[in-house]
Amino acid sequence: MVAIDNEPLAIAAARDFFQTLPPQQASRIHLLHADMEHLPFHDASFSKISFSEVIEHLVHPLPVLRELYRVLKPGGHLVLTTWPNKAHYLWRLKYWIGMGSKEDFNPQTRRSLVRLVRQTPFQLADFRFANFYLHIPKTPVTIDGWGQTSGLAQWCERSLVRGWVGNVFGSSLYARFVKPE
Repeated sequence: MVAIDNEPLAIAAARDFFQTLPPQQASRIHLLHADMEHLPFHDASFSKISFSEVIEHLVHPLPVLRELYRVLKPGGHLVLTTWPNKAHYLWRLKYWIGMGSKEDFNPQTRRSLVRLVRQTPFQLADFRFANFYLHIPKTPVTIDGWGQTSGLAQWCERSLVRGWVGNVFGSSLYARFVKPE
């Protein structure tokens, strides 16, 4: 696995975190300081790319998506997550009152994200709302869009994540794209 960031402090923090992992796990993770628009990999180097909660921090996301397409193998999958749909209204409110983060300046709606990715040759395979932050008491894991099995977790997924409440306040957009063969 290769983890990439353009911020040296983020790489240092990740190194510190990975030192807490068992050596067998840590040895499989390679940290790389790199510019996302110019990745130091050959074409078709990866079969899977996770691009989680990054696009909202990019001034120019299209060149990055094109670069991810270049390094993805034919038939490979790009999984992209970002703050969703109407959560960008909350961002705009925070900026309006002077509390916005300088790093979160490119929120995507479902429509804008699809429009952006259509400018690449990627094919859309899956698009839905997911929630990374909602923990249900007495269940073993946090709802993250991959589906918990308990009845309570499934009810919360349907009611809070998929419904308008999750759409506005708590969920992320989850999109999976495929590079055609």
